[in-house]
Amino acid sequence: MQSNPEPVLKLPAIFTPGMVVQRDRPWHVWGHATPGARVQAELRAPGIPDGTLDAATAATGPDGTFDITMGARAAGARGDLTVRTVGTSVRVRDLVFGDVWVVGGQSNAQLPLRRIAHRYPREVQEANNPDVRILRAPEAYAFNGPQDDCPGMVWTRCGNDDIAEVSALAYLFADRLCTTAHTPIGIIQAALGGTPIEAWLSEPWLGRLDLLPAHYPALRDERYIRQVLANETQAGALYDEQMDALDEGLDQGWTDPSLDDTQWDTMALDESMRPELRAPGVIWLRTSLDVPARYVGKPAIIDLGTLQDADETSVNGTPVGRTDYQYPPRLYRIDYLDKHLQITIRLKVHYGTGGFTGGKPHTITILDDNVPRGIPTIAGRIDLDRKEDGSPRPWHFKRSVTFRERPRQTFFQYEPAGPYNAVLAPWGKAAITGLVWYQGESNTCQAAGYGDKLIALAQCWRALFHAPDAPFITVQLPNNGLEPYNDWPRLRNEQRRIMTLANTALVTTADLGEDNDLHPVDKIDVADRVAHAALSLAYGSGEPPMGPFAWRATVDPDNRLSIHFTNVCGNLHVSGGTVTLELHDPDTPTTTPLRARPAGHDHLCATIPRDIHIPRGATLRYAWHDCPELAIRDESGLPASPFEIPVTHTGL
Repeated sequence: MQSNPEPVLKLPAIFTPGMVVQRDRPWHVWGHATPGARVQAELRAPGIPDGTLDAATAATGPDGTFDITMGARAAGARGDLTVRTVGTSVRVRDLVFGDVWVVGGQSNAQLPLRRIAHRYPREVQEANNPDVRILRAPEAYAFNGPQDDCPGMVWTRCGNDDIAEVSALAYLFADRLCTTAHTPIGIIQAALGGTPIEAWLSEPWLGRLDLLPAHYPALRDERYIRQVLANETQAGALYDEQMDALDEGLDQGWTDPSLDDTQWDTMALDESMRPELRAPGVIWLRTSLDVPARYVGKPAIIDLGTLQDADETSVNGTPVGRTDYQYPPRLYRIDYLDKHLQITIRLKVHYGTGGFTGGKPHTITILDDNVPRGIPTIAGRIDLDRKEDGSPRPWHFKRSVTFRERPRQTFFQYEPAGPYNAVLAPWGKAAITGLVWYQGESNTCQAAGYGDKLIALAQCWRALFHAPDAPFITVQLPNNGLEPYNDWPRLRNEQRRIMTLANTALVTTADLGEDNDLHPVDKIDVADRVAHAALSLAYGSGEPPMGPFAWRATVDPDNRLSIHFTNVCGNLHVSGGTVTLELHDPDTPTTTPLRARPAGHDHLCATIPRDIHIPRGATLRYAWHDCPELAIRDESGLPASPFEIPVTHTGL
């Protein structure tokens, strides 16, 4: 006798407790059930008998999919969702209706709250707004078309759940919107470190731009991907094993505080260009210091900045932390400060250059935990670069291994369409309010053409969410001085092209970064500016959504140059009264500096000496540097974005 099949009912991961549903619009409940079955969705007021707020049904198709449309509800409405079919049901508690935003990009969009806690401890400790909920993306990719689910994604309810790993930008942005717009905010966090823009475009859009690589068909074979990953994991493990076996420092116990290192060479931690560091292998560094009596017994954080590439750090012979790649800041906790500290760093250089990132302070920050609300305060600092008398603190160092380069790793999440298919596409039936895009670092090596990709991405995402006019806010790249071989100014200028689309804004951050860090921790001011843009575009604040935007430069027959701006709040202001612009001749490698000053509420002017000829095709540049000074602002205090615009001759 044939038994009846088990009933099937599966909702995608977006339907988990704490879900935020877009307010004031019909919304969808979708998923999979037994083919031909009827499925009912019921929204009930929590804790109220017979408190049905809405109910609807739909039949599944031949493939078992269903899509139920539910009625719109106002901001702040709450309920529990029950979806049922014959023999089974799924309940999703604590739904709230508000505004849903997508925050996407790479590592600066993904950077978690815990990474900014050392600089902004109070802000992170108080990140507990219960009306902010974030759906965080896992590290996922797919190359066989858009997926219908992304398993593992759950809503993080701020104030209820541990939010240390949610995006700092996403939370801070949402918190500001929630407070000002008086509505719950949900964030779909679609950001993965290192991903280029191509990873977040759909295959059709990549095809239109001729961006699908020749090897793309191979990516559709999951066995191929598994084999590559397995081979690389094995090769990496073998490399580590072989390097450890060669390391005399491990054999001889160089973490021992009593080790005599007086015959080793000495260096300062900021001597990052020393030749001894410029080869793969292992270098050991050691220093000793006495802790002032007032700090003995207190907890502390040792801050070593960032290193290339990996490190294992010990204090008095006890491991306090390790990091396996170059970008994260080394912030290692010491639970109890002894009177005497001996610090050992085992630095592993995987590629051509090792050492410490220049310009970073290296300190031990002493904490005082006996304060209200559990927010640690700083009791003092010990400088690891200099002694109390101001003289350099010597670090003894010795290379124990010289080795080959570490085998390179394939990151399949960087491949075109991979994250789009796996992380973003499953949520296309969700209604949204708007989109935030913070990315570009991984495209600075090929900046030309980024504007076309960005325009395509905005259209692709708007189409996915059936929101052709949704606000699209782009965060322009911050200042950064670590990659002179890449073209950060060109990429920033390419990002300006997003303004050719309606209902867009460009948030300038070239004054908010850190010249010596790809991951600046000031996400508070970035979030403020993104929220300012959102309040203008989506909530009708009445203010320009962004700082001044140069759109036209003209020169008249008398050699008077005018630069015209849009999005000016009040009047333009220039630090010091005048600003240096660069006249660029595309036929020569030279630029001519020009001084400009405000000449009206929305334009600057400069008189060009008669002996300077402005050729056809010339362009005008402002803040065209990796780490520019932003001198042009408006009365809101927001800076004008760096630019390169063509110079047009008039009156001829």
